[in-house]
Amino acid sequence: MILQKTVARYLISSPYRVVGMFSTDTFSIDHAFPRDRSQLLTQIQSGPFSRCYYVVSVTHKEHGEHDGVGFPSYLINAELIADLASVWFGKRFDVHGPLQEHGNFCIPTFWGNQPVAHPNAGPFSHKPRQDLKIEPTWSEFGTPFELFSKYSDSDSVTGAFWRATRFYARALRSFDNDPEVAFFNLIVAIEMLAAGMDFAEDQIFDAEILEIFQRIREELCDGERVERIVRSWHYRVRRKVSLCAVELTNDNFFDGSEAEHPAGRLSKEDLFDRIKNAFDLRSKYAHAGADIGEWLNILADLNEEIQLGPPEMKDRKLANLIRKAPTLGGLERLVRFMTLRFAHKEISPVHEALE
Repeated sequence: MILQKTVARYLISSPYRVVGMFSTDTFSIDHAFPRDRSQLLTQIQSGPFSRCYYVVSVTHKEHGEHDGVGFPSYLINAELIADLASVWFGKRFDVHGPLQEHGNFCIPTFWGNQPVAHPNAGPFSHKPRQDLKIEPTWSEFGTPFELFSKYSDSDSVTGAFWRATRFYARALRSFDNDPEVAFFNLIVAIEMLAAGMDFAEDQIFDAEILEIFQRIREELCDGERVERIVRSWHYRVRRKVSLCAVELTNDNFFDGSEAEHPAGRLSKEDLFDRIKNAFDLRSKYAHAGADIGEWLNILADLNEEIQLGPPEMKDRKLANLIRKAPTLGGLERLVRFMTLRFAHKEISPVHEALE
């Protein structure tokens, strides 16, 4: 078989079943099916063994031996599409590598094929996410594909979106087997979004701190330089992350909860404080290596967004942080909504429910 040297194909997969196809002049997303009927039925039915495969095809210019470019990999296209699909559908997507590149067949990897531990959790079930109700079809992928066409790491706004998207997708891939890392990645995703937003001084610093800055600026001979140094020490990343969460949610987010019990839902009234606790919890884990994974996703199959009771552990301060922070599932749904709303507000319209 003679392969086209100007077409690269990559295999991605998800426990989520997306129907239809998507294509442009240079890009397409198609289905890959197993030939065995029993395997096919297992893969397309919701459950721990559900796994649907899709082929991302990229048409590119042919590269000669002496054009100074060599043979670049177009894998980044599949990686970006998988990350974008994750945040668009709110589902886990994995990248298995190339099927063909530059006229050569390739063998993909299947390391991500273990059964899903929480098949009823939002990122893994066959149910569309309820806050935006995006249909599971590739034919409507043109809207998020506009974000793909605007990909840039050099622009601060689009770069913030894509970095947040990458950390969100990574979180879904570690949701089952490394929930602490998943939680860490989701907090970092919010930090990426916060870095792309502007907040007024009185939002970041309280009145007392602002008064101190003013006195430094006015009373010291080199006050402006000293103020810059002191500001950097007092920069409130924790507060900015919490402000970002409030800014990038709306009523549709809170009304679209998938929690089985009403008491397990995030609320508008305490979101700011819960994200502050989540940030502190991340710091506690990152700095001390606290073993908290089983408490983060203990309610994942029920899609509960906050703890329904205090964790039983010796470290009471840590237990209190876990109780007051969102669960891993709650933080996941929050970050997904925030990331899409950031894109809607700062890059291009994505969905009417994000207004």
